[in-house]
Amino acid sequence: MVFGRFRALLLAAFWEKRLGRHAPLLAAEVHWKGKVVNMVKHIVMFKLKAEFQGKTAAENAKEAQGRAKKLESLIPALEKMEVVCNSPAADGSNYELALICDFKDMAGLDAYQKHPEHVEFGKYITPMRESRACIDYEY
Repeated sequence: MVFGRFRALLLAAFWEKRLGRHAPLLAAEVHWKGKVVNMVKHIVMFKLKAEFQGKTAAENAKEAQGRAKKLESLIPALEKMEVVCNSPAADGSNYELALICDFKDMAGLDAYQKHPEHVEFGKYITPMRESRACIDYEY
């Protein structure tokens, strides 16, 4: 058992060195508030106003998508991020924009939420949104 754990730590160190912060968490056993947690998924969706500052919701979603994608390289706690827009062929009542983020733990999510770049993005998107839906879960 000790050798297996040591091997996992060596593999994790190898991939960390090769891939940086996107390395797989092979030896991860993270504790948060007394529980063992592997990762945290943060999903947030935005329903945008039909028109804001002369642009449609779809146009604003594409612009916001570009801004949000930059967060991954600016915020160290963010392990992985997908930023997606609703398909033009999909139901118009759907949310226009979604951010799907992975963090090593809840502390990473907390650091992301307080990061100045994330705060700035929040200030940018808040005036153009009608509503926001969010879920954070451990997996």
